[in-house]
Amino acid sequence: MPVDNGSWSEETDTSSIPRSTTFGNQSRGSSSPFVMRICICGNETVVRTSWTNNNPGRRFRACAGYNGSYCGSFEWVDPPMCRRARDVIPGLLRCIKQYEIEEQHARAREGRLEASKRRFRMLLRLVLIVWGSSLLVMALAVCCC
Repeated sequence: MPVDNGSWSEETDTSSIPRSTTFGNQSRGSSSPFVMRICICGNETVVRTSWTNNNPGRRFRACAGYNGSYCGSFEWVDPPMCRRARDVIPGLLRCIKQYEIEEQHARAREGRLEASKRRFRMLLRLVLIVWGSSLLVMALAVCCC
């Protein structure tokens, strides 16, 4: 099989796409992802995206039973990638993933900082209330004596 379990993603909702029964007769890499095809076993086919290192981002058409009762029907929708693309794209995907992780950490730090600011403001208000109360008590003590 061209992709491992978990290394592909569903690409399109094909419920409104015109049907064709020419799935098995298409030449490799030339099928349109916009035409619904019927698999040789009678199931509809779906267009998915491979995320393996050899075919990152490359779309393929497979039997809708690909997850379970897979009949073996498979064809690439996109042409093969050049060697350079196969080398570069996984690295770019890793960089994006790392950026997303760093962004999550930054958001978490930002949330903790906001919580600290709220606590600081609350303590400042408390200090001001205590200080104001002390001044009031001192003023009353001076006036009454």
